[in-house]
Amino acid sequence: METEITKEMYETAIQQSCLMDNLFMKIVFRDYRCIQLFKDIVFPNEGDIISVYSKYEFQRDNLPFDFIFELEGRHFVGVCVHTQEYAAKTRNEVYEEREFNKASWPNHEWSRLPIISTVIITNEDIFDEGKTIYYIDHDENDEYDHIAQKGLDLIFMNTACQDESPIGKLAHDLACVNPDDMYYEVLKERVRFYKEDRGGIEAMCESISQFEKKAKQDGFNEGRQKGKAEMINNYAVKHNISYQKAMEELGLPEEERPKLIRVIICTN
Repeated sequence: METEITKEMYETAIQQSCLMDNLFMKIVFRDYRCIQLFKDIVFPNEGDIISVYSKYEFQRDNLPFDFIFELEGRHFVGVCVHTQEYAAKTRNEVYEEREFNKASWPNHEWSRLPIISTVIITNEDIFDEGKTIYYIDHDENDEYDHIAQKGLDLIFMNTACQDESPIGKLAHDLACVNPDDMYYEVLKERVRFYKEDRGGIEAMCESISQFEKKAKQDGFNEGRQKGKAEMINNYAVKHNISYQKAMEELGLPEEERPKLIRVIICTN
């Protein structure tokens, strides 16, 4: 009976979801055509899409992106949905991940850094200027330079502003619950599949279930990492040795040590 109730709750949530809901966006934008549409509207003057990635392919499952694609000319684009209160935090996280994890980007030499653009989709106009989209780079003459980071281009998309332009129609579709009211056929088709087709609903329910299980496991793993970090810190202080030496004497696996060092630094 519990499973039936849970499934019913999942199906209700699916009917109330829009593409501004992270999990719904992640699943719908697995379709290459949806990413192509997004690219053509938000990056109309850029080259073709070369590759589409999952954030897990970057060996960094805490990256805040809902989907990632690469354009010609070593230009990576990460897209994520956030409310206003998280927007500033997100751009800082992206910058830190870029600086500390350059080697984790797949199959690329870092003799020359790629361009990395982050598209943050918000449900409010965080600049209060009535624009649907804000393109921000680190040009000295850019009016938003005070929030830009060197080597990191930021695009803020405001779904609260919906007009008849291509970007305004996309903003409308991202916030739209009913696929019949959407402008773009490929988004309408994919959203309808997951809301109305029994196979699509089952697939979405399974994805929600897997997402919840992973979230619980991640919470468990995070607790274990913090416990290990505290143990290492206490051992190092007690014996007046480095963290690396402490981990070595405690017999912790070598592959875990870099991550544990970061946990120690962040929690001290």
